[in-house]
Amino acid sequence: MSEHTTGSCLCHSVQYVIKEDINAVTNCHCNTCKKITGAAFETIAVVSDKNLEITEGINLITTYQITKNAQKHFCSICGTPIYNINNKYPGRCMVLIGSLDDPSSAVPTMNIFCESMFPWVKDICALKNFEQFPRK
Repeated sequence: MSEHTTGSCLCHSVQYVIKEDINAVTNCHCNTCKKITGAAFETIAVVSDKNLEITEGINLITTYQITKNAQKHFCSICGTPIYNINNKYPGRCMVLIGSLDDPSSAVPTMNIFCESMFPWVKDICALKNFEQFPRK
């Protein structure tokens, strides 16, 4: 990844830059991550909190207290989740890779909380694939 990775929410009201290489990308299968994303798992890039700079729309970020240790930060206009903070990991924040301008460059290297993984996730690559939503 480039030294300065950029990202934004869907409506581009919140924009950010990560001022370090992203070295750790993880798929989290815990039930909390599944619930807060509405997805089968959450894919996050773990970065130093001092190297995540919100460059636009900092006043538009809403925080939700997930647990006593974890907060979710998202755009108050479009709802895009931008990053999470977990007090168990001081100095780190978890940026959701879907908010990166080039999410394809952030390749996961591990799955965590696999005891909560949906059984079908391991076979997801065997499903039919379509370039767009199929008509039938």
